[in-house]
Amino acid sequence: MITVLNKTNALPILAILLLLTSIGCKNNPHNVDVTNIDVNISFSHFERDLLSLDTSSIVDDFTQLEKKYPEFFPAYYTEIINLEGYDSSNAPQILKNFLVFKPTVELNKIVQEQFASTSKYDNEITEAFKYYKYHFPYDSLPDIIYFTGILRYGTIYFGDKIAIGLDMYLGKAYPYDNILDLSSFLVEKMAPEYITRNVMMVLATSRFEGFDRGKRFIDKMIYEGKLAYYLDATLPNAPDSIKLGMTGNDVAWCEESEWQIWEHIVDPTLKVLYSTKQDVVSRYFEEGPFTNAPSVPSDAPARFVIWTGREIVKKYMENNPDLSLIDLIQETDSDKILKESKYKP
Repeated sequence: MITVLNKTNALPILAILLLLTSIGCKNNPHNVDVTNIDVNISFSHFERDLLSLDTSSIVDDFTQLEKKYPEFFPAYYTEIINLEGYDSSNAPQILKNFLVFKPTVELNKIVQEQFASTSKYDNEITEAFKYYKYHFPYDSLPDIIYFTGILRYGTIYFGDKIAIGLDMYLGKAYPYDNILDLSSFLVEKMAPEYITRNVMMVLATSRFEGFDRGKRFIDKMIYEGKLAYYLDATLPNAPDSIKLGMTGNDVAWCEESEWQIWEHIVDPTLKVLYSTKQDVVSRYFEEGPFTNAPSVPSDAPARFVIWTGREIVKKYMENNPDLSLIDLIQETDSDKILKESKYKP
């Protein structure tokens, strides 16, 4: 059956269709095409090589592990698992004792079961690195080393590599709160979905720390906002809750309270925006189950001002479409960013 449209109705219907199409096809501005960007990085499994050591011939295998990881292995031995005597002849035996220690065996077993394959995270990190390379084409990229520690380190920058402690990403099912006496808000972030986010954040803080200038509240808020915007650009498909390190309810609170947040920040009686009092400023950026900032609602999430910082940065970039992510990171004039953002919630 063929339907013939009346000419008088055709234009309005076409307009509606175009409107619906434009709404349905509205893309994330950060979701750029990176399919042709090549990133040459390697993924090493130190934790598997460590567990494959033959404890009956530990001296020989110790030497082989040294050869394969000449920089990481000494640091792992002395700093991550905190053993003594690396340069002594007793080092292989000390490592053996650590490996056969029952808590070590049990933790490694859980890690091996949960991360029998890391291909999901390899792919996520590779994709995020492609976005990074899109925005920073002349920058180098670190290789990745997976390891199992003793519940001390999650993601660390080591030399020209990023090392990921898989035992710190076992999720809520693992009794972190009992073993390490951690609050639930920290355990929430010790989940595998944070691996790629934390890799990108460690990469950013190591490369951009020189642009973290100024001691005022506004400087800290804008810098943290830039980092959050950077995560938007390199993890365009990740949820805000992961990128911002908040719960979904916390993100919703920020969205619904945007005007109230800004009203608090610019309140002349509170003198927050340009404050240089570090004991006051730091309270807005501390991790916690809730904010420790003064004179804010008790249901306000910790670090809620980072959400506002990102919104200001978003507006600044929208008003300056010719600026690149490099330009944004290198711009250290927080007053300029705020002024040109024309931010008005």
